[in-house]
Amino acid sequence: MRLLYLYTNAEDKKDAINRSLIALQCPFNGQTPMTSRLIDVQTRFHTMYTLDFLYRLNFIDHQGDLIGLGGFITNL
Repeated sequence: MRLLYLYTNAEDKKDAINRSLIALQCPFNGQTPMTSRLIDVQTRFHTMYTLDFLYRLNFIDHQGDLIGLGGFITNL
């Protein structure tokens, strides 16, 4: 959710997307290849669920920009 906040407030949207992708690709350090794959899958599902939840509640639009109280909600 902090990545949505970064994207919404960024002047350069492409740079914000690249930083977000890097943060999602390397969420934890020092993992074995097997646990790294499991963490990768788990992180992807969690991210997709969170984005879908925020979209259904109209806190983000179809491009991922925060709407209304969306900024406040991402900081909780």
